[in-house]
Amino acid sequence: MLYNLKDTLSYFNSFLFFYLGRYCKKPKKENAAKIWHHKLSFLNEKECLELASQFEFSGGEMENIARKCVMYKILHEMLQQSLPQGCL
Repeated sequence: MLYNLKDTLSYFNSFLFFYLGRYCKKPKKENAAKIWHHKLSFLNEKECLELASQFEFSGGEMENIARKCVMYKILHEMLQQSLPQGCL
């Protein structure tokens, strides 16, 4: 039963971040922009401010979104390297 403990805890933490995010205080726009910039360093400050002003997410929700963005960015870069030119 311990072999999947890491996966179970990871899922549980993600669930808690998402569920509790609805009831937690949302950061102010300036602080949210700083969090976005910290989590997604490939975005510039203007893009982070735009994200912060368009969407009100808790820190946990921003963490989950950033994790997915980084994953998609890495997968996209890997696909570009492995596929022939013009496939994407």
